[in-house]
Amino acid sequence: MNILKSAFITTYLLSITFTCFSQESTTEPAINSTINPANPAINPAKHSKAEIESIQPYSNLPLKQVSNLAKVFDLIKTHYVEEIEDDTLLKYAIEGMVEQLDPHSAYFDSESLQSFTESTSGKFSGLGIEITMENGLVKVIAAMDGSPAQQAGLQSGDLIYELDSQIVQGMSLREASEIMRGKIGSKIQLKAKRPGQKEPLTFNIIRAEISNSSVKSFLLNNQIGYAKISSFQSETGNDFEKAILDMQQSSDQFKAIILDLRNNPGGLLQQAIKVSDIFLEEKLVVYTQGRSEQSKEHHYTSLNTIGKDLKVIVLINQGSASASEIVAGALQDHKRAVIMGQTSFGKASVQQILNLDDSSAIKLTIARYFTPLGRTIQAHGIKPDITIIPSVVSKLEDRQYVSESQLSGHLEGDLDQSAQANNINNLDVLTDDYQLQQAFQLLQGALIL
Repeated sequence: MNILKSAFITTYLLSITFTCFSQESTTEPAINSTINPANPAINPAKHSKAEIESIQPYSNLPLKQVSNLAKVFDLIKTHYVEEIEDDTLLKYAIEGMVEQLDPHSAYFDSESLQSFTESTSGKFSGLGIEITMENGLVKVIAAMDGSPAQQAGLQSGDLIYELDSQIVQGMSLREASEIMRGKIGSKIQLKAKRPGQKEPLTFNIIRAEISNSSVKSFLLNNQIGYAKISSFQSETGNDFEKAILDMQQSSDQFKAIILDLRNNPGGLLQQAIKVSDIFLEEKLVVYTQGRSEQSKEHHYTSLNTIGKDLKVIVLINQGSASASEIVAGALQDHKRAVIMGQTSFGKASVQQILNLDDSSAIKLTIARYFTPLGRTIQAHGIKPDITIIPSVVSKLEDRQYVSESQLSGHLEGDLDQSAQANNINNLDVLTDDYQLQQAFQLLQGALIL
């Protein structure tokens, strides 16, 4: 292939027409260890509803650099030790161009795009971790609740340097993700470094189907509820609204809730807005700013605010990223909730899925998002109002005391049996969770006052 022909192909490649799905990502979540952008505004499975935009050929191409690219293409085709297909080389060129921009921009081949689609449905196979790249290593943002990765002991901040005896250094995020994917029931060995520990860690994990219901909720007692959102999926907003309505129906004394966003890697932007809508009435949740006018948007809640009178505590930690940071930041700015726990991950960029003219796509960072008061979360995270470090709490052995009821001849007290029968008590979950204990106690004090 001569250089002029290579240059023509390269120029055509760079001026290709894209199909744009208005799909905003606010995190790079953990879908069985695939590079899954977590916050598209539209479920990628619903491609028929996509808004199509044409990007016109760029008329001011840097011809010298394009010529160099064509020369490199021709040199590889002519001199590389092994023969490589044109399609493969061009795919490598796109991958390198996109993935060198930032940790969240990426190229999707057909398999990666399918994994992305599956991730927003809440059902997929793999390890169940949110990952990014840091200094050439795979960094764990969060291990999803109940996932094989969490059960094996992977934690936020772990740096994976080896996958099934293959060194991660030099891999792209997509390549590392493909290795971590696999058939249900198959095994994979990960080796990782953990900050603060000298010795490396080895994890033997069995891949599994991750069928993840993103909302888990129940009443702790008659007055205080608990809701855990593990990620923001296509039905999270509806499921969370149903959870609130169920708790309101279960107890007419329901007055407060603990919203647990710890280890939540993010998800769909619109679902984060719907969750915020439960507590905020006609308020700004988040706004985005980028170079194009289309990337500048403001997102507000509606009048349908079923939890506007509930007292709220939000729990976050280093594994809380993107969409979960949007919710925490909005509630904090509007002084609608007390944020407790640890500073969040700090991912505040918006990605958009741009489909190429085949089954592949690129995920491109197009904007940054800001909290209602204009705070940037990028690289800083959401700082809690009350910092609570995870701690191990052990129960002291009870001292023996004599009570009135043990005295001979004591008077009997009146007891409202009906009130006792209706009492809700699910406080066992507080036993091993110090942060949750502190949130519960703060809400109890607020309700008493």
